[in-house]
Formats: sequence, structure tokens, C-alpha cells
Amino acid sequence: MKYTIEGFQQEVLVQYGLDSVDAIILRYIIDFFNTGKMNHKIIDNRIYFWVLYDSIINDLPILRIKSKIVIARRFNKYVGRGLLKKNTIKGIDYYFNNNSEFSRRGSYTYFSFNKSIFQELEKNKKNTNELKLLKYNDYLKTAHWKKIKKQIRKKYNNQCQICNSKNKLNVHHKTYERKGEELEEDLILLCQSCHKKFHTILED
Repeated sequence: MKYTIEGFQQEVLVQYGLDSVDAIILRYIIDFFNTGKMNHKIIDNRIYFWVLYDSIINDLPILRIKSKIVIARRFNKYVGRGLLKKNTIKGIDYYFNNNSEFSRRGSYTYFSFNKSIFQELEKNKKNTNELKLLKYNDYLKTAHWKKIKKQIRKKYNNQCQICNSKNKLNVHHKTYERKGEELEEDLILLCQSCHKKFHTILED
């Protein structure tokens, strides 16, 4: 299993009933919002943003979505799952874009991020580079590695994948290329004896 999708924790995405399309859309929204060029306003001390559904369709052709209705359903799902809060403005709408204030008339739906859920979705994103910079022995002491070890032991039923022993098991890196954001296929469960033999073969 890949632990992150578009910078989001896959486990948390699944927990909220989200898929890879949702991950791409949510990453698009966050990246666009961070440019400061998205229409936004303050309502009850919360920052709300407005996004043109056509922009998502045009900027993300990889999704093969052609209908604004499909995008609207996705946003309604995000509201229903608690990721976003919705507020509809009718009449004269005053908003900000790129530090300038504008106004328009009509009906516009704005959304606000649920910060706690997005922090949960992105909880390891900021730490990934820090993990990569750690010395290997220090990395093995992190909560991130302990969590991965537990998942790999469960995947292989607490059994060495060479001799089937269940004693003194070690999680072995097949590659260190993705240290800090490993894929399941980067790792294997070995007993201490087979682990030593494995390293001896590699050193030879």
C-alpha cells in the first residue's frame, strides 16, 4: 500500500470515504487557495473560498470529468463528510482576490476548510523531509517507522518470508530510496538470522 496520495494519508482518505479523484481535487483546491488568487471572504471569522467548477474541469483533464454537476456532487460529499463547510451568498457579494476587494451580484456558494480534518489528512507531509534527513538509527526510533513496522508485521502474519520463523523478526528495507514515505513493496519481514544473511549477500 502507498501511504500517501497527493500528499494525503491514504488511510485517512479511506476513513472519510474518499478516493483518488477526491485526492486530486482536494490537492488542486489547496494549491489554488495558497496562491491567494482564489476568490475568498471572511464569514464568522472563517476564511471561505469560491471556486469555479469549470476551472477544475479544464485544469484537470486527467479526471475525464465533463460535467459541473459531477464536481458539485463531489463538493457536496466533502461538505457531508465534514471536510468543508458551505455558505451561500445571495444578492451583492463582496469578496477579495489577490489582496484587492471586488463585488458582484448573484448567488455564490463559498466553502471553508475544516482545518482539523485537513491537518489529519496531511499530518505527515511536513515531516517527510525531516524523516529523510534523519540518520537511519534515529529514523528507526520514530513513531512513523513504528507504525509502518506494525503494518508490515500484520501483512506478513508475523512470519519470516524466507524461513517462516516467527522469532526475532525484523522489517527489512529492500530500498532506501523512499525512506520516510515507504511503499509496502519496499519492505519485507525477515527473522534476525535471515536478515543477517540477506545483508551478508548484499555486501558480498
